[in-house]
Amino acid sequence: MHYNHYIRLLIENIPYFLLAALILTIFLYILLRIVFCKKKPLAQYLWFFCFLFYLQVLYLTTLAHGSATQVTRLKPNFIPFIDILRVYDMGLPKMMLQIVINLLLLAPLGFLLPVQFRKFQSFPRTVLTVMVVSLLIEARQYFIGRSADIDDVIINTVGGIFGYLCFMLLAKITKWLQSLGGRGKGKTKT
Repeated sequence: MHYNHYIRLLIENIPYFLLAALILTIFLYILLRIVFCKKKPLAQYLWFFCFLFYLQVLYLTTLAHGSATQVTRLKPNFIPFIDILRVYDMGLPKMMLQIVINLLLLAPLGFLLPVQFRKFQSFPRTVLTVMVVSLLIEARQYFIGRSADIDDVIINTVGGIFGYLCFMLLAKITKWLQSLGGRGKGKTKT
């Protein structure tokens, strides 16, 4: 996998991603605020913007290249940790880079799903969704001539779990800060 190619592609397309996410966020704001008269905190719109931006980056890095009509298909790996050991044969730095990239790929999804959608504040639901997204990415990659690997699914899912744990930490910190702000309110000294 040529990571420099993806990094260059991401950097070149960031302005377009930001613009598209901004337009969709403004559209949602207008739709909810003006048409349906629903008031939501600004933070929800900012998280929605982040979610849209992340989905675009995820699409570009995992699904936007290749063609389903390609004849050459790499053999998929269904045996856990075999490809990681093969990458290790190419050197520890390459193996670590592969693991870190796969951990980071779906960590934002594990974080942003429960931030954006209340029903994903359930650990099993979020982890299952992250795993299914990873499986779909790997299946699509197989059909466009890229490698499909169970190791990626496992590591992506662990990354999603890490993202969910970050969400839980943020939720606890937010709740704690709100409790600090609520102290003393409504209480009178006697």
